[in-house]
Amino acid sequence: MTATSNLPTCNSANPNVVTVTRTGTVNTFFLKTVGRSSFTLTATSSAAKAGGSAQSLNVMFVLDATGSMSSTDSNCGITGYVNANSSPKNTPSRFECARYSVQSILKVMSTSLDKAGLMIFPGMGSQYSPTSHPCTTQPSSVAYLSSPIYYQIGTSLDATFNDGAGNLSSTSPLVQAVGNGVGTNASLTGCVTNKGGQGSYAAEVISKAQAALPTTAGTKNVIIFLSDGSYNSSSFASGQSSKSSKQCAQAVTAAQAATT
Repeated sequence: MTATSNLPTCNSANPNVVTVTRTGTVNTFFLKTVGRSSFTLTATSSAAKAGGSAQSLNVMFVLDATGSMSSTDSNCGITGYVNANSSPKNTPSRFECARYSVQSILKVMSTSLDKAGLMIFPGMGSQYSPTSHPCTTQPSSVAYLSSPIYYQIGTSLDATFNDGAGNLSSTSPLVQAVGNGVGTNASLTGCVTNKGGQGSYAAEVISKAQAALPTTAGTKNVIIFLSDGSYNSSSFASGQSSKSSKQCAQAVTAAQAATT
């Protein structure tokens, strides 16, 4: 174990570098004539976690919170998932599966290098920033392109989401929002739910996610978008009805703009 620059801090349970030393004896041929019959050679090589110098990340999770995400997902395997109320029994919903994916990523991200935030769609009529349990009431959704409209849960990125040993931190505002498990295996239920109400329209939230990620030298910005992928909303603010046409193409255009 060693402390390597630009990598997460190491400790006895979580080293960030593995070093291997190999020693061997090599027999000589010509040098035997001068009394040197062999050499002892030693080679050492180190492999750093994540393949070397790590890059800081700003990650914005964008979570589909529309009504269709309540449908069960038989392709989503969550070890130990139990929920007697789901149909078929013990099958997580699409929303639970997506939320579990967020939790899984947060467990392995580095709090010393990375920050993360959460947006949901449809957007809400007021800011929602759950920081403790029991959860405050999640605001109702509003029509897309309304003013004001709030997509982000909380108002900043978080770097307190795990303890460095793969366990989610219950004091993190991001973990308060997504929980630390799903079904009966959650000791902390996420405050964010899929209340829905406006249908699915992705272009606006992708653009909002791009705008919310700060530009910082040496830090890479990432948007992780989790959705069941059906974009056909008919709920738009007054004067924005033209946005109802080619909604999937609008989402693709917004994503292409974000990558630049």
